Amino acid sequence: MGKKISDHRQENRMNSPARNYRKEYDDYHGKPDEIARRASRNKARKKKGLMNLSPNDEVDHIDNNPENNSPSNLRVVSRHKNRTRSHKKRSLA
Repeated sequence: MGKKISDHRQENRMNSPARNYRKEYDDYHGKPDEIARRASRNKARKKKGLMNLSPNDEVDHIDNNPENNSPSNLRVVSRHKNRTRSHKKRSLA
């Protein structure tokens, strides 16, 4: 049974056009708004010393607002804690 699912996925990949990942990246990350947000995030991370995190850590926005990249709003938490916290906030809204 698992083999049929695998064969079906392989067949779909062979029949679909190749994805242009470079274009997708440029279309999203090349927008002026996204460039400004990324620069703001990087500036705040540098100021707090959060540039080299372990693979299991993430930068968390304390107020749960990803637009607020003020250094006082950022902290390091485990990936699990960050994802759990985000999920709880969304389900309460």
